[in-house]
Amino acid sequence: MKKFYYLLILVALFGATACSPKLGQTLSIENFDEVAADWDYALVHIYRRNAPVGVLVGYDLYMGDEKICHVKNKWKTTVQIRTFGPTTVSARTETKTEMPITIEKGREYYIRGGLMVGAFVGRPTLELMSKSAGKKDFDRIKSKD
Repeated sequence: MKKFYYLLILVALFGATACSPKLGQTLSIENFDEVAADWDYALVHIYRRNAPVGVLVGYDLYMGDEKICHVKNKWKTTVQIRTFGPTTVSARTETKTEMPITIEKGREYYIRGGLMVGAFVGRPTLELMSKSAGKKDFDRIKSKD
Protein backbone atom coordinates (compact mmCIF):
# COMPACT_ATOMS: atom_id res chain seq x y z
CA MET A 1 0.00 0.00 0.00
CA LYS A 2 2.88 2.35 0.82
CA LYS A 3 4.46 1.71 -2.58
CA PHE A 4 1.19 2.54 -4.31
CA TYR A 5 0.90 5.79 -2.34
CA TYR A 6 4.45 6.84 -3.29
CA LEU A 7 3.81 5.94 -6.92
CA LEU A 8 0.63 8.05 -6.91
CA ILE A 9 2.56 11.03 -5.50
CA LEU A 10 5.28 10.69 -8.15
CA VAL A 11 2.75 10.49 -10.97
CA ALA A 12 0.89 13.55 -9.63
CA LEU A 13 4.10 15.57 -9.27
CA PHE A 14 5.39 14.61 -12.70
CA GLY A 15 2.06 15.29 -14.41
CA ALA A 16 1.61 18.69 -12.79
CA THR A 17 5.15 19.91 -13.38
CA ALA A 18 5.36 18.57 -16.94
CA CYS A 19 2.31 20.61 -18.00
CA SER A 20 3.01 23.81 -16.06
CA PRO A 21 4.37 26.88 -17.83
CA LYS A 22 7.85 28.05 -16.93
CA LEU A 23 8.04 30.88 -14.42
CA GLY A 24 8.07 34.25 -16.17
CA GLN A 25 6.92 32.81 -19.50
CA THR A 26 4.20 34.95 -21.07
CA LEU A 27 1.62 32.80 -22.78
CA SER A 28 0.40 34.03 -26.13
CA ILE A 29 -2.64 33.35 -28.26
CA GLU A 30 -0.87 31.41 -31.02
CA ASN A 31 -3.15 28.40 -30.55
CA PHE A 32 -6.41 30.30 -30.87
CA ASP A 33 -8.10 30.16 -34.22
CA GLU A 34 -10.56 32.96 -34.77
CA VAL A 35 -11.50 36.32 -33.36
CA ALA A 36 -15.15 37.24 -32.86
CA ALA A 37 -15.08 40.78 -34.27
CA ASP A 38 -18.46 41.74 -32.82
CA TRP A 39 -17.55 40.84 -29.22
CA ASP A 40 -16.54 43.64 -26.85
CA TYR A 41 -15.13 41.05 -24.44
CA ALA A 42 -12.98 37.92 -24.28
CA LEU A 43 -14.28 34.58 -22.99
CA VAL A 44 -12.21 32.71 -20.44
CA HIS A 45 -13.30 29.11 -19.87
CA ILE A 46 -11.92 27.82 -16.57
CA TYR A 47 -12.11 24.20 -15.53
CA ARG A 48 -10.66 21.55 -13.27
CA ARG A 49 -10.97 17.91 -14.23
CA ASN A 50 -11.87 15.18 -11.76
CA ALA A 51 -8.67 14.14 -9.95
CA PRO A 52 -7.96 12.08 -6.84
CA VAL A 53 -5.36 14.57 -5.59
CA GLY A 54 -7.03 17.30 -3.52
CA VAL A 55 -10.58 16.24 -4.29
CA LEU A 56 -11.92 18.38 -1.43
CA VAL A 57 -9.56 21.33 -1.94
CA GLY A 58 -10.66 24.40 -3.86
CA TYR A 59 -9.00 27.76 -4.45
CA ASP A 60 -9.87 31.27 -5.60
CA LEU A 61 -8.69 32.28 -9.06
CA TYR A 62 -7.64 35.89 -9.65
CA MET A 63 -7.04 37.89 -12.80
CA GLY A 64 -4.83 40.73 -11.67
CA ASP A 65 -6.25 41.74 -8.29
CA GLU A 66 -9.84 40.72 -9.07
CA LYS A 67 -11.29 37.38 -7.97
CA ILE A 68 -13.01 35.80 -10.96
CA CYS A 69 -14.13 32.45 -9.52
CA HIS A 70 -13.58 29.64 -7.01
CA VAL A 71 -12.10 26.50 -8.61
CA LYS A 72 -13.17 23.06 -7.35
CA ASN A 73 -12.65 19.46 -8.41
CA LYS A 74 -14.75 18.37 -11.43
CA TRP A 75 -15.96 21.90 -12.12
CA LYS A 76 -16.15 24.49 -14.93
CA THR A 77 -17.31 28.04 -15.65
CA THR A 78 -17.05 30.69 -18.35
CA VAL A 79 -16.26 34.32 -17.54
CA GLN A 80 -16.52 37.39 -19.78
CA ILE A 81 -13.44 39.62 -19.46
CA ARG A 82 -13.64 43.24 -20.57
CA THR A 83 -10.15 44.35 -19.52
CA PHE A 84 -7.59 43.64 -22.24
CA GLY A 85 -3.81 43.43 -22.40
CA PRO A 86 -1.16 41.68 -20.32
CA THR A 87 -2.24 40.45 -16.90
CA THR A 88 -1.57 37.64 -14.46
CA VAL A 89 -3.86 34.76 -13.50
CA SER A 90 -3.09 33.48 -10.01
CA ALA A 91 -4.28 31.04 -7.37
CA ARG A 92 -3.17 30.30 -3.82
CA THR A 93 -3.47 27.47 -1.33
CA GLU A 94 -0.28 26.85 0.63
CA THR A 95 1.72 28.47 -2.18
CA LYS A 96 0.85 30.99 -4.86
CA THR A 97 0.86 30.03 -8.53
CA GLU A 98 0.94 32.72 -11.21
CA MET A 99 0.52 32.55 -14.97
CA PRO A 100 1.13 35.63 -17.17
CA ILE A 101 -1.36 35.94 -20.04
CA THR A 102 -2.33 38.56 -22.62
CA ILE A 103 -6.10 38.93 -23.04
CA GLU A 104 -7.35 40.17 -26.43
CA LYS A 105 -10.84 41.32 -27.36
CA GLY A 106 -12.91 38.71 -29.20
CA ARG A 107 -10.76 35.71 -28.20
CA GLU A 108 -11.59 32.58 -26.23
CA TYR A 109 -9.15 31.14 -23.70
CA TYR A 110 -9.19 27.82 -21.87
CA ILE A 111 -7.45 27.67 -18.49
CA ARG A 112 -7.11 24.25 -16.88
CA GLY A 113 -6.71 24.31 -13.13
CA GLY A 114 -5.33 21.47 -11.11
CA LEU A 115 -3.75 20.61 -7.81
CA MET A 116 -0.46 18.88 -7.15
CA VAL A 117 0.61 17.29 -3.91
CA GLY A 118 1.86 19.76 -1.31
CA ALA A 119 3.03 19.57 2.28
CA PHE A 120 -0.42 20.21 3.80
CA VAL A 121 -3.18 21.27 1.41
CA GLY A 122 -1.80 21.01 -2.11
CA ARG A 123 -0.47 23.46 -4.66
CA PRO A 124 -2.62 24.89 -7.45
CA THR A 125 -1.55 24.45 -11.06
CA LEU A 126 -2.69 26.58 -13.99
CA GLU A 127 -2.27 25.83 -17.67
CA LEU A 128 -3.36 27.74 -20.77
CA MET A 129 -4.75 25.16 -23.18
CA SER A 130 -5.09 25.33 -26.96
CA LYS A 131 -8.65 25.97 -28.10
CA SER A 132 -9.13 22.45 -29.48
CA ALA A 133 -7.74 20.61 -26.44
CA GLY A 134 -9.34 23.00 -23.95
CA LYS A 135 -12.78 22.80 -25.56
CA LYS A 136 -12.62 19.01 -25.60
CA ASP A 137 -11.68 18.87 -21.88
CA PHE A 138 -14.20 21.58 -20.95
CA ASP A 139 -17.11 19.88 -22.76
CA ARG A 140 -16.38 16.51 -21.06
CA ILE A 141 -16.90 17.92 -17.56
CA LYS A 142 -20.33 17.52 -16.04
CA SER A 143 -20.05 20.22 -13.39
CA LYS A 144 -21.43 19.53 -9.89
CA ASP A 145 -22.91 23.06 -9.73
